[in-house]
Amino acid sequence: MARTEPTLQLEQVGQVDPPSKPEEPLSEQQPENSVTWVFASATARIWGHTIDGLLTMLLFITLLSLSKLVEGGSDYADWVVIGIPMAYYLFCDALPQGQSLGKKVFNISVVSENGGHYCSLTQSFLRNLIVPFLGVFDAVFILSKKRKRLGDYLAQTVVIKKAAKGKIGVNSSR
Repeated sequence: MARTEPTLQLEQVGQVDPPSKPEEPLSEQQPENSVTWVFASATARIWGHTIDGLLTMLLFITLLSLSKLVEGGSDYADWVVIGIPMAYYLFCDALPQGQSLGKKVFNISVVSENGGHYCSLTQSFLRNLIVPFLGVFDAVFILSKKRKRLGDYLAQTVVIKKAAKGKIGVNSSR
């Protein structure tokens, strides 16, 4: 069964869709199909990612310790010890509301830049796959104006702030 996610209402701060348009000032009346957002801070993104990395390591160490307690463990135990933490790390941004556990702590969320849907499994996989290979080089990109790292460009995602009461970037001043 296909997973359907609600379309999010996002605050009018940031980039106007489509991204290929030249930069223009935001107006009060945006086209209905445009999606804009409030970017998550670089600090929140870095700390959220750090928490997810620590959780992945803790999960790995816990599973490794448990596998050592079981005498005569099967070869499948090795796959479980490696596979479960790897699966969390690769797919954590597709958890409910586009929030890994680290992102949830900092009240930020990953959404598709094309329509504002929460991050899908495929997008989460694409955005997190390159981190082990590019590491800090990839993270430097979140300091740019669009605050998108290379994984975000690959997966066509953006990390945004969540507003109060579970809504994403809804402007309460209107």
